[in-house]
Amino acid sequence: DDETRTRYTELAKKYHTDTLRPEAHPELKAVRSKIFALITEAFEALDSEKKRYDYSQELAQGRVGNSQDLQKAQDILQSETLFKKAEILVKVRKYEEALEHLDRAIVLNSNDTEFKIFRAYLGYLVGSRQGGREELAQEAIKKILGLMKNEPMIASGYLWLAHLNKAVVKPEVSLKYYEKVLEFDEHHVEAQRELRTAAMRKEKDDKNKKKWPFSR
Repeated sequence: DDETRTRYTELAKKYHTDTLRPEAHPELKAVRSKIFALITEAFEALDSEKKRYDYSQELAQGRVGNSQDLQKAQDILQSETLFKKAEILVKVRKYEEALEHLDRAIVLNSNDTEFKIFRAYLGYLVGSRQGGREELAQEAIKKILGLMKNEPMIASGYLWLAHLNKAVVKPEVSLKYYEKVLEFDEHHVEAQRELRTAAMRKEKDDKNKKKWPFSR
């Protein structure tokens, strides 16, 4: 009936793999795909009274899904929600609260490399409030590079590397990473702004050199 179709549409929009961020972990994509398949299967099973009866029997006998798969799917989806909340909290500079959310996400899904990369950057943000920014930034850079060695297609990793190299005053390295971010998302606002600012600064410096060629 219409109510069933409406509910199916809502769930399909929520769990379809196309709604995931491009760099989402493959395991999350696999779980989403499985959930979407179960939703579609359930919807098709409601087509007639006989199909509804047969499907209810399969559910009762455990032939459709199982509790272990369901728990795993719930954990991964919850970890993704916690990760998103951590990202939002960082934007409003609530670093300690963001770290709590992220640590919970890692407990639920310890296989997601992007979570660990974000954890390294967030650890720097929290620790740098106590001082020692350069040392902490160098440590975070080392951790992120190590994590990305086997998974180089994580766009956010390049963004954090860009920020960290900017913090340790390595502008050329930082700009290369911002350019890398744009390879994944050509409309990334933060990377565009950093590159535009650097270009304007360079243009201004070049003009000053032409105007005062012997100045230091």
